[in-house]
Amino acid sequence: MPKEKYDPPDPRRLYTIMSTEEAANRKKSHWAELEISGRVRSLSTSLWTLTHLTALHINDNNLSRIPPDIAKLRHLVYLNLSSNKLRSLPTELGNMVSLRELLLNNNLLRVLPYELGRLFQLQTLGLKGNPLSQDILNLYQEPDGTRKLLNYMLDNLAVHPEQLPQRPWITLKERDQMHPTALFTIMCFNVLCDKYATRQLYGYCPSWALNWEYRKKGIMEEIVSCDADIISLQEVETEQYYTLFLQALKERGYDGFFCPKSRAKLVSEQERKHVDGCAIFFKTEKCMKSLHSIEKQLLLVANAHMHWDPEYSDVKLIQTMMFTSELKNIVEKASSSGKPGSPASDPSSIPIVLCADLNSLPDSGVVEYLSNGGVAENHKDFKELRYNECLMNFSCNGKNGTSDSRITHSFHLKSAYDNSIMPYTNYTYDFKGVIDYIFYSKTHMSVLGVLGPLDPQWLIENSITGCPHPHIPSDHFSLLTQLELHPPTPSLINGVLLPVRR
Repeated sequence: MPKEKYDPPDPRRLYTIMSTEEAANRKKSHWAELEISGRVRSLSTSLWTLTHLTALHINDNNLSRIPPDIAKLRHLVYLNLSSNKLRSLPTELGNMVSLRELLLNNNLLRVLPYELGRLFQLQTLGLKGNPLSQDILNLYQEPDGTRKLLNYMLDNLAVHPEQLPQRPWITLKERDQMHPTALFTIMCFNVLCDKYATRQLYGYCPSWALNWEYRKKGIMEEIVSCDADIISLQEVETEQYYTLFLQALKERGYDGFFCPKSRAKLVSEQERKHVDGCAIFFKTEKCMKSLHSIEKQLLLVANAHMHWDPEYSDVKLIQTMMFTSELKNIVEKASSSGKPGSPASDPSSIPIVLCADLNSLPDSGVVEYLSNGGVAENHKDFKELRYNECLMNFSCNGKNGTSDSRITHSFHLKSAYDNSIMPYTNYTYDFKGVIDYIFYSKTHMSVLGVLGPLDPQWLIENSITGCPHPHIPSDHFSLLTQLELHPPTPSLINGVLLPVRR
């Protein structure tokens, strides 16, 4: 994780004692630090209710143990336990991941719990004056010894053997038995490419669990277990697409397409191997048979990965508009190649499935644009920048002719996942939210079911503050939905069958 500026508490702490009159008048006091001194031998249990504390000074006492309940003070960034008589520490200290400074000097500690390695934001660890083993001291006394020691502890911390609980399948609708339909499943998954999986970004994950050789096994297990008819992946490295994903999935009856980020054209051949992009795989036999069963219906599957930075909401929105504009071009080109009068010759007859890591929350302009068919040209996500003219290049329909002009598209899209189903699709220490989506043409398809979320209680009980994790290979959770594709519905007008736009 990038080191944020940390200012330790001022040792010249100033405090005032509230007068009797102030107390009688119920004067409010605001304090985030607490100091306990006086050769104290044990601590009151009421201390653990002060969860607002950010600094706790309990040094220079006679404490022989610290109870596990100290971990309830989850907002502590500073904890001073120096100059006591501590012989051991509770493993629960490792859950206090907000800590930036932990002082344990001049105690009787011979060993340290490996759980301390989980304190990935810790910048200062005081260990002087303890009879610690030489291997611990050797690491600690090296340059940047605190970080090296904590990394060593995290990498050697035993992982709880319990496996991931199965994510539930949520049935939303029964299949339409009255009409011929095609069913297919589609998966959307940001696999977190190797070059982004660093200890700087994911300091809470052991280095061995960030290693691509380890993570790729978990990624492939998840893809194979979903057994989707269509798979959309983001952050696939170019080399891994050909040597891992395409090779492994071809053996299972898939074919695939891959599009790396445009910078692949600007770098050397060696660097190009590590440029990531989007990949789509499909079961050749299943897709051909299913779609042929409803009169060779075309299906457009699109995959995208938008800009990551939360500050650039305007960039994400414009990228999405460029994306739908390109989809429009593809649909029009496909429909123009169809026979006149056939359903495929009508652009609106081609259903679309859009999988994407939009890096945008459900209340963003990006999701509003896709879900509602457009956004106001002065939408707040444009940040009051003058995009008005260039935005019209990416509009399917243009302005709607009212004073409240909107930038629109002509696709009737809906998210396969209702907002209440997934609490988050991206789960890291400092961000947890829904940013991955599967959109589909609601005039052509309906959702029969989706893969639900991982049990949040399991994450809490196993103290998983963020992903990746030894049991979870990416910082994203995959999405999986089953869609029902309806055949075009004709309408009889003057004895001629015409496709109906629904």
